[in-house]
Amino acid sequence: MLSIVKIVQRNMQKILATLIQKWPEYLLEILVITVGILGAFTLNNWNENRKAIENERRVLMEILDNLKEDRIQLLEAEILLDQSIQSITFLMRNDLEKVSTDTLSKHLAFLITFYKYYPIDNGYESLKASDISISNNELKNDISRYYEYNQNRTRSGLNDVEEQFHTFLIPFARKYIRSFVWQTEALPNERNNAFYNALTTELFGARDNNIQTLAALRRFIESNQELSEKIQRELNG
Repeated sequence: MLSIVKIVQRNMQKILATLIQKWPEYLLEILVITVGILGAFTLNNWNENRKAIENERRVLMEILDNLKEDRIQLLEAEILLDQSIQSITFLMRNDLEKVSTDTLSKHLAFLITFYKYYPIDNGYESLKASDISISNNELKNDISRYYEYNQNRTRSGLNDVEEQFHTFLIPFARKYIRSFVWQTEALPNERNNAFYNALTTELFGARDNNIQTLAALRRFIESNQELSEKIQRELNG
């Protein structure tokens, strides 16, 4: 039993002697392993952060492109709505019996019209469907507000103009207009009291709807420009 204890003691002494002799070497190995592990974690985190930044920039650039395309549509809608309101105002303020047929036809054509708006939101839909995060919380909220509220509100207003077109102006045109060319010509069958009375009713309905929609549309165009500028600053920063 005693010999076993001595053997163990000798072995422990050898181990301690070896540790004392080679501790710098062992310490260096531990440091190398530790640094290697930390370096691997750091590199992995750096790669993940780089990918996150690249994905964020990519989706912001796509949203910015969508906003520019959307703006083209919105400006076209603004021009058409403004022209429609000008024509409605002209038709309401003038003695139509004294207006030439060509002039009457031109303004009637801009009364009997609407603009079909197709929102462009590919970038935002990609953002919602992915795990990409916008690091700027204020910008993130602005983007969400633009697409979830402002865009839907504008689309609803333009849809109201379209609904008015289908519900009221098309039946009016079928009954009282003999020749119609989109946004160019609308020649009445007869310029009699029945036509003028029916036209007056349509003018009042279209005026209020178009004026409200145009005001909302212009606010939306402003928000489009503001959001575009914010995204551009974020990309430049």
